[in-house]
Amino acid sequence: MYTRHSIIMLRAAAFYKILTYQKGRKSMGMTEIIEEKLRSALNPEVLEVINESAQHAGHAGHDGSGESHFRIRVVSAAFEGVSRVERQRRVHGILQSEISQQIHALSMKLNTPAEVGVANCKNNS
Repeated sequence: MYTRHSIIMLRAAAFYKILTYQKGRKSMGMTEIIEEKLRSALNPEVLEVINESAQHAGHAGHDGSGESHFRIRVVSAAFEGVSRVERQRRVHGILQSEISQQIHALSMKLNTPAEVGVANCKNNS
């Protein structure tokens, strides 16, 4: 059985791992981690990850790291034939460890290329 101290240490270690996530080169911030995971899993035509943490400084859920509140826009063929709720579930599944450890708020706009129009999609990538 874990003691309170060991649980705190495990959480701290997981949090540190997220902050220092590496892929054979330099450490990445949360924005880069989100981008890499979503690109790998969804192969999006458009991917925007916007850190909105500064707008929430001093509010509940702001942890002082400057990486707790994000807005994402994903246009991917992987969402074809998938409901809005299931799209959100997929993104939550992809970012599960980050959401459980550091991300407090995640706003999502998830579309297929057909929903935004191919020309519009290409111009905003």
